[in-house]
Amino acid sequence: MTKSKTQIEKQMQKKNNPELVETLMNAKKKDKWLEVAGIISGPRRKRIDLNLNEINNQTKDKEKVGCEFSSILTEIKLNPSAEGIKILK
Repeated sequence: MTKSKTQIEKQMQKKNNPELVETLMNAKKKDKWLEVAGIISGPRRKRIDLNLNEINNQTKDKEKVGCEFSSILTEIKLNPSAEGIKILK
């Protein structure tokens, strides 16, 4: 279940990092990125931490795991429909 935009807004007010706040504002505007906004707006102690073995276990045999790194903010701007994005939990 995703968080509501109001709940994300309340949690966003507690954030001090300007890049994180900008990322949350952009993610909140796009419905496809709302789940990501809900995850990164929460407290650090509840964030997802995966190692490579866990990522390998969650992917299917023919699924490609990318090695390209970019910020979430950049990805929201380049891919507003969140096409090809899979959130691992």
